[in-house]
Amino acid sequence: RDSVDKVDESGNKVESFPLLTLRYKNDKDVSLDVSVEPVQPDGIYDDPFDETRQIGDVTVGYRAIPQIFLPGDESEKPTAEEQAKMDAGEINIAYGTETREELNYYRVHWVENGLTYSIATFDESDLTADDFFQMAEDLITAK
Repeated sequence: RDSVDKVDESGNKVESFPLLTLRYKNDKDVSLDVSVEPVQPDGIYDDPFDETRQIGDVTVGYRAIPQIFLPGDESEKPTAEEQAKMDAGEINIAYGTETREELNYYRVHWVENGLTYSIATFDESDLTADDFFQMAEDLITAK
């Protein structure tokens, strides 16, 4: 359990809300993060997804997206092509690593009963979109 602070444009904390993140690691060293948090009034929950499926009355979205992490000192910048892809929402670029890293981010996400849920990993594994949808279904129907 953790909390998330919302800050204004000046960096002042204006609100906090709870966040629950569970990390699961299997015997093949695949690590998944399962996160649950309250829906925020100003939150954006209609991310572009590669695929959506209906599980009962819940719409679940899946996305696999390339991620580029660059040094925080900005000693390396994205190429013009990478920046164009970032602007088009085809990749994510973040700063803060010591060296350039390129990974894929896999995520399934849904909103249900005032909470947002996600199951995600950066791990290169054999998990498919079907596997992520099955995990979502297992959580949704476990009640």
